[in-house]
Amino acid sequence: MLFYSFSSLSFRLSFPRSELSQNLQALSEKAKSGTEFIQRLKKMADSVSGNCAEFEKTVVAQCDALIEVIKQRKAELLENVAEEKALKVRTLKEQVSDCTALLQRTTGLLQFCIEVLKESDATSFLQVSSGLISRVATADANFNKEMELAPRVSPEFELTLDNTPAIHAIQNMSFFQMKGKPHPSLPFTRSPCW
Repeated sequence: MLFYSFSSLSFRLSFPRSELSQNLQALSEKAKSGTEFIQRLKKMADSVSGNCAEFEKTVVAQCDALIEVIKQRKAELLENVAEEKALKVRTLKEQVSDCTALLQRTTGLLQFCIEVLKESDATSFLQVSSGLISRVATADANFNKEMELAPRVSPEFELTLDNTPAIHAIQNMSFFQMKGKPHPSLPFTRSPCW
Protein backbone atom coordinates (compact mmCIF):
# COMPACT_ATOMS: atom_id res chain seq x y z
CA MET A 1 0.00 0.00 0.00
CA LEU A 2 2.89 2.26 0.65
CA PHE A 3 4.13 1.69 -2.85
CA TYR A 4 0.70 2.49 -4.19
CA SER A 5 0.40 5.66 -2.19
CA PHE A 6 3.93 6.72 -3.11
CA SER A 7 3.25 5.99 -6.73
CA SER A 8 -0.10 7.73 -6.53
CA LEU A 9 1.51 10.67 -4.79
CA SER A 10 4.27 10.79 -7.37
CA PHE A 11 1.70 10.73 -10.16
CA ARG A 12 -0.36 13.39 -8.46
CA LEU A 13 2.74 15.61 -8.06
CA SER A 14 3.96 15.19 -11.63
CA PHE A 15 1.04 17.02 -13.19
CA PRO A 16 1.32 20.19 -11.02
CA ARG A 17 5.09 20.12 -11.37
CA SER A 18 4.80 19.92 -15.12
CA GLU A 19 2.24 22.75 -15.16
CA LEU A 20 4.37 24.86 -12.80
CA SER A 21 7.43 24.19 -14.94
CA GLN A 22 5.59 25.28 -18.10
CA ASN A 23 4.28 28.42 -16.38
CA LEU A 24 7.77 29.21 -15.05
CA GLN A 25 9.19 28.74 -18.55
CA ALA A 26 6.58 31.14 -20.00
CA LEU A 27 7.16 33.65 -17.21
CA SER A 28 10.92 33.37 -17.67
CA GLU A 29 10.53 34.15 -21.41
CA LYS A 30 8.43 37.17 -20.55
CA ALA A 31 10.96 38.34 -17.96
CA LYS A 32 13.71 37.95 -20.58
CA SER A 33 11.60 39.98 -23.06
CA GLY A 34 11.02 42.58 -20.35
CA THR A 35 14.76 42.83 -19.66
CA GLU A 36 15.48 43.23 -23.39
CA PHE A 37 12.76 45.88 -23.60
CA ILE A 38 14.29 47.80 -20.69
CA GLN A 39 17.66 47.70 -22.47
CA ARG A 40 16.04 49.09 -25.64
CA LEU A 41 14.39 51.84 -23.58
CA LYS A 42 17.76 52.76 -22.04
CA LYS A 43 19.32 52.95 -25.52
CA MET A 44 16.39 55.11 -26.66
CA ALA A 45 16.91 57.43 -23.69
CA ASP A 46 20.58 57.71 -24.64
CA SER A 47 19.68 58.57 -28.26
CA VAL A 48 17.26 61.35 -27.23
CA SER A 49 20.09 63.91 -26.88
CA GLY A 50 21.43 63.18 -30.36
CA ASN A 51 17.94 63.24 -31.86
CA CYS A 52 17.20 66.49 -30.02
CA ALA A 53 20.34 68.12 -31.44
CA GLU A 54 19.31 67.06 -34.96
CA PHE A 55 15.78 68.32 -34.41
CA GLU A 56 17.08 71.64 -33.05
CA LYS A 57 19.18 72.02 -36.23
CA THR A 58 16.05 71.42 -38.30
CA VAL A 59 14.05 74.00 -36.32
CA VAL A 60 16.88 76.55 -36.66
CA ALA A 61 17.12 75.89 -40.41
CA GLN A 62 13.37 76.27 -40.88
CA CYS A 63 13.24 79.48 -38.82
CA ASP A 64 16.26 80.83 -40.73
CA ALA A 65 14.43 80.03 -43.98
CA LEU A 66 11.43 82.03 -42.73
CA ILE A 67 13.71 84.92 -41.78
CA GLU A 68 15.26 84.84 -45.28
CA VAL A 69 11.82 84.94 -46.89
CA ILE A 70 10.91 87.91 -44.68
CA LYS A 71 14.19 89.66 -45.58
CA GLN A 72 13.56 89.09 -49.31
CA ARG A 73 10.00 90.37 -49.00
CA LYS A 74 11.27 93.36 -47.00
CA ALA A 75 13.72 94.19 -49.80
CA GLU A 76 10.93 93.89 -52.40
CA LEU A 77 8.61 96.11 -50.35
CA LEU A 78 11.34 98.72 -49.82
CA GLU A 79 12.01 98.66 -53.56
CA ASN A 80 8.30 99.33 -54.15
CA VAL A 81 8.46 102.22 -51.66
CA ALA A 82 11.53 103.65 -53.45
CA GLU A 83 9.72 103.39 -56.80
CA GLU A 84 6.65 105.11 -55.33
CA LYS A 85 8.90 107.84 -53.89
CA ALA A 86 10.63 108.37 -57.25
CA LEU A 87 7.27 108.59 -59.01
CA LYS A 88 5.95 111.15 -56.49
CA VAL A 89 9.12 113.26 -56.65
CA ARG A 90 9.17 113.14 -60.47
CA THR A 91 5.46 114.08 -60.68
CA LEU A 92 5.87 116.97 -58.23
CA LYS A 93 9.00 118.23 -60.04
CA GLU A 94 7.12 118.11 -63.35
CA GLN A 95 4.30 120.09 -61.76
CA VAL A 96 6.81 122.62 -60.37
CA SER A 97 8.36 122.93 -63.83
CA ASP A 98 4.97 123.35 -65.53
CA CYS A 99 3.82 125.91 -62.94
CA THR A 100 7.14 127.79 -63.13
CA ALA A 101 6.88 127.99 -66.92
CA LEU A 102 3.30 129.29 -66.66
CA LEU A 103 4.31 131.79 -63.99
CA GLN A 104 7.23 133.00 -66.14
CA ARG A 105 4.91 133.46 -69.13
CA THR A 106 2.38 135.25 -66.92
CA THR A 107 5.07 137.46 -65.36
CA GLY A 108 6.44 138.27 -68.81
CA LEU A 109 2.95 139.21 -70.02
CA LEU A 110 2.38 141.34 -66.91
CA GLN A 111 5.69 143.17 -67.35
CA PHE A 112 5.02 143.74 -71.06
CA CYS A 113 1.53 145.09 -70.31
CA ILE A 114 2.93 147.42 -67.61
CA GLU A 115 5.43 148.78 -70.14
CA VAL A 116 2.63 149.24 -72.70
CA LEU A 117 0.58 151.12 -70.10
CA LYS A 118 3.55 153.43 -69.58
CA GLU A 119 3.65 154.13 -73.32
CA SER A 120 3.12 157.83 -73.92
CA ASP A 121 2.33 157.42 -77.61
CA ALA A 122 -1.44 156.91 -77.82
CA THR A 123 -1.33 155.53 -81.36
CA SER A 124 1.12 152.81 -80.41
CA PHE A 125 -0.96 152.00 -77.35
CA LEU A 126 -4.18 151.69 -79.38
CA GLN A 127 -2.48 149.43 -81.92
CA VAL A 128 -1.56 146.80 -79.30
CA SER A 129 -4.16 147.32 -76.60
CA SER A 130 -7.02 145.25 -78.09
CA GLY A 131 -4.70 142.25 -78.67
CA LEU A 132 -3.26 142.60 -75.18
CA ILE A 133 -6.70 142.86 -73.60
CA SER A 134 -7.70 139.59 -75.32
CA ARG A 135 -4.42 137.90 -74.41
CA VAL A 136 -4.62 138.99 -70.74
CA ALA A 137 -8.28 137.90 -70.52
CA THR A 138 -7.40 134.45 -71.96
CA ALA A 139 -4.39 134.13 -69.63
CA ASP A 140 -6.56 135.10 -66.67
CA ALA A 141 -9.31 132.63 -67.63
CA ASN A 142 -6.85 129.76 -68.14
CA PHE A 143 -4.51 130.53 -65.24
CA ASN A 144 -6.23 128.36 -62.60
CA LYS A 145 -6.62 125.47 -65.06
CA GLU A 146 -2.98 125.56 -66.11
CA MET A 147 -1.56 126.35 -62.68
CA GLU A 148 -3.25 123.34 -60.99
CA LEU A 149 -3.37 124.86 -57.54
CA ALA A 150 -3.56 121.38 -56.06
CA PRO A 151 -0.67 118.93 -56.08
CA ARG A 152 -0.91 116.16 -58.69
CA VAL A 153 0.12 113.61 -56.06
CA SER A 154 0.05 113.54 -52.30
CA PRO A 155 3.37 113.78 -50.50
CA GLU A 156 2.01 111.17 -48.08
CA PHE A 157 2.37 107.47 -48.69
CA GLU A 158 -1.22 106.38 -48.63
CA LEU A 159 -0.35 102.71 -48.34
CA THR A 160 -0.41 100.37 -45.42
CA LEU A 161 1.40 97.12 -44.90
CA ASP A 162 -0.96 94.44 -43.65
CA ASN A 163 1.36 92.12 -41.77
CA THR A 164 -1.28 90.93 -39.30
CA PRO A 165 -1.90 87.57 -41.04
CA ALA A 166 1.84 86.85 -41.20
CA ILE A 167 2.36 87.79 -37.54
CA HIS A 168 -0.64 85.67 -36.57
CA ALA A 169 0.71 82.72 -38.59
CA ILE A 170 4.15 83.04 -36.99
CA GLN A 171 2.69 83.33 -33.49
CA ASN A 172 0.60 80.21 -34.08
CA MET A 173 3.43 78.28 -35.69
CA SER A 174 3.87 75.04 -33.80
CA PHE A 175 4.89 71.44 -34.14
CA PHE A 176 2.60 68.70 -35.34
CA GLN A 177 2.88 64.98 -34.79
CA MET A 178 4.17 63.26 -37.92
CA LYS A 179 3.96 59.68 -36.62
CA GLY A 180 1.83 58.05 -34.02
CA LYS A 181 3.49 57.92 -30.64
CA PRO A 182 5.15 54.56 -30.09
CA HIS A 183 3.53 52.81 -27.17
CA PRO A 184 5.95 50.16 -26.02
CA SER A 185 4.14 47.17 -24.75
CA LEU A 186 4.90 43.65 -23.73
CA PRO A 187 2.44 40.90 -24.42
CA PHE A 188 1.72 39.84 -20.86
CA THR A 189 -0.96 37.28 -20.39
CA ARG A 190 -2.34 36.12 -17.14
CA SER A 191 -0.82 32.89 -16.04
CA PRO A 192 -3.20 30.22 -14.79
CA CYS A 193 -1.28 30.12 -11.51
CA TRP A 194 -2.09 33.73 -10.65
